[in-house]
Amino acid sequence: MTEGDGGSDLEADLAARLAAAETALAEMTTDLDSLIGDDMLLATQAYQKAMTEPAKADAALKDIYTGFHNIKGIGGSFGFDLVTSVAMHMCEYLKRADSASDAVLETVAHHLHALQQIVDAELTGDGGPEGKAILARLQGRS
Repeated sequence: MTEGDGGSDLEADLAARLAAAETALAEMTTDLDSLIGDDMLLATQAYQKAMTEPAKADAALKDIYTGFHNIKGIGGSFGFDLVTSVAMHMCEYLKRADSASDAVLETVAHHLHALQQIVDAELTGDGGPEGKAILARLQGRS
């Protein structure tokens, strides 16, 4: 394209749209709670159901897994490496679980608590020393 055929206008428009998209993405990634909130709620409600309705506990594990699996994907998509690690650890653990035993549900509770700590402390990336401590505690429990 030459300057006379609108090529520079198109390039300018594309550059402006790209800049707007990057700004919107940056704004979204700063609010982890809003990114994973729905999936945290799904996993938390399923956990509560498993605790209060033992007959439905095994079925609730599927929703717990779904919530953590979604959180893992969100963490990976937006650069929250610590969130991804915690959620991936939980997913791998649940794949090995035969049933919703007390030990399994206790491990779920620890992972939900860890994610809430990450949100509350507004940890990003790998979470630095605090993130390493969170992961070490989780790995010692499963």
